[in-house]
Amino acid sequence: MREDRELIYLQFNKKMGNKNKIFGFGRLIIGNRMIRKIGLDTDICFNWISEDYSDYQPNITKKQNKLFINYKVFGELMGILIGDNKVDKEKVNEIKKKIFEFIRENRISLLKKRDINQNDVNNLFLELKNKNFTGEPGDSDLKIISIYKIYGMDGIFSNNVKHFEETCKHLNLHFERPFMIKKGAIQDVKKMLRDLYPNKKYKRFKKK
Repeated sequence: MREDRELIYLQFNKKMGNKNKIFGFGRLIIGNRMIRKIGLDTDICFNWISEDYSDYQPNITKKQNKLFINYKVFGELMGILIGDNKVDKEKVNEIKKKIFEFIRENRISLLKKRDINQNDVNNLFLELKNKNFTGEPGDSDLKIISIYKIYGMDGIFSNNVKHFEETCKHLNLHFERPFMIKKGAIQDVKKMLRDLYPNKKYKRFKKK
């Protein structure tokens, strides 16, 4: 049922086309709850798949976030997981299956190339490429950002602050480097609680 609602939303968003731009970012509403649409960068997905977050709790899985990866990120993940090794078709399919399992298990939606206007993506990419961003983002970074922007994401999660933050700010896209909570770190846990429950007060520990 949930997947059906999401499919209907994506189909509706596609039909609306440029009308969504009049109202800014399209928002996903499920059960009267406003959900943030967040695009994930390649490094986030790779670390997640590789279980590099085993000792941490990423904040990207908050209930108010609906997570997406785009076809560019998917392709980069394939390339990273294959590496420099010569692999046969069976191994490639195995890696592809691993990514699809990761997407399904974490309720992440895949933004496909055929579902977005490529002219809009390319025009925005070229516009960004001509900007003199101090972080000097690469073509791959600008392409990922362009896809998410045109698709109406509310924000992007990435560990690549240098190449993403300034560009996202230029496009009025929320940028966030996922906050990691290390086990046993009291101050980090308190910060997590403040983020999750902003209306509650948490007392500071006094030094003795």
